[in-house]
Amino acid sequence: MKYFDEMQTKWGFADGEAVPSGAEHYRTAYILAVNALAVRTGSEYRAYAFDRGGMHNWCLILFTCDQEAREAEPVSLTLTDGGIGPSRYTCAEKCDDAMDRAVELAHDKEIDGYVAVTVQCSEAAEILADMAKTEMKTEDEEEG
Repeated sequence: MKYFDEMQTKWGFADGEAVPSGAEHYRTAYILAVNALAVRTGSEYRAYAFDRGGMHNWCLILFTCDQEAREAEPVSLTLTDGGIGPSRYTCAEKCDDAMDRAVELAHDKEIDGYVAVTVQCSEAAEILADMAKTEMKTEDEEEG
């Protein structure tokens, strides 16, 4: 889980300046895996997604021991409000040993291999490339 530690703090990903493309997809996979393992290890805690509004790293994974989170559908813990509201659960400062074990087990599972993020140029990039070509032709005509 190459980005997991970065998702634990608002200072992660160079204070939010270097959040990688697709970070939210990695976060979803991490939360699903950690929570499934937390159930197996008997943890009272659950990981959940939180988009932090404002400055700093927006892509966070927080932990809670709220009963509502323990009873929630696993996928619902990966959903966020887009950073427009407060955390929906009481954020835990520290987890129990069983959650720590679940995170350790998840690290061993190579979760990143289950996430595929594709980055591609949009039409805007093609338009900009065409503009650059046109600009170069105009400069050549002015020189010639």
